[in-house]
Amino acid sequence: MRLLNRGYIMVHHRQAYWDWVKGIDEECIFNEDDNCEPTLYLINEDFFDDEIIVEQYFKKIFKSELLSVTENESIWPEKIDIATFELWFIISFIGSTVIDLEKSDITY
Repeated sequence: MRLLNRGYIMVHHRQAYWDWVKGIDEECIFNEDDNCEPTLYLINEDFFDDEIIVEQYFKKIFKSELLSVTENESIWPEKIDIATFELWFIISFIGSTVIDLEKSDITY
């Protein structure tokens, strides 16, 4: 086991996100209530205020989630701001302890 020098943000999708996805992919069957797998974003391990961390990273996270559906930015939401982010996503955990249980090296 190895302690990584990273913290993390866990992001779940709200219904507004799934409604947008369904507008692009009519075959999407997911909803907020489906308990879909969240996305885990690694961040600097040294932080003291969750609100500042969200403000610092929300645009990167928002764009990453949109890119996972489409690279066509013309169909992305008009506003990529903190208010829209909070309507589309739930930050369920922010933490500073990440332990790698695998023996193999992390690859990028």
